[in-house]
Amino acid sequence: MSSKPSELCQDFIRALASSSPTPGGGGAAALCGCLAASLGSMAGSIRRERCKDAEKLSLLDALLAPCERLREDFLRLMDEDARAFQALSPAYALPKDAPDRESEICRLSLLAARPPLAMLRAGAETVEALEALLPQVGRLLISDIACGASLAAAAMETAAINVFVNT
Repeated sequence: MSSKPSELCQDFIRALASSSPTPGGGGAAALCGCLAASLGSMAGSIRRERCKDAEKLSLLDALLAPCERLREDFLRLMDEDARAFQALSPAYALPKDAPDRESEICRLSLLAARPPLAMLRAGAETVEALEALLPQVGRLLISDIACGASLAAAAMETAAINVFVNT
């Protein structure tokens, strides 16, 4: 890795801290989920590198696949969440007496709830993937799996708040 991890996150963190409405809570939820899945990938990959048994390698490959997919899913959902909120935001700027204002806000709010709802599902899948990896990793990697589970829980809680607010 040519850049320090802290440098790789700076753009997102700056955007999150800015006055821009996106990224917001949904993006932060997706980032937590992505970090959770990534910790599963890391723990499984470290274990995989040290494994010599072909059967266990095959099992680890099968257990790593969901973590990799979920990591990509969360990154995609981060972008989808921002796009959905950017579509909703102008509806709130419509004049209060505009005839379609309420129906437009309702329609777009339901659409804006879809990415965080998908994050809830992905978070649950991440917990399941981490749980499946747990018996396969050594005791030095248990803390990484546990941290991943905590981040997945944070992703789900934050995503649930966004679903609630958007609906």
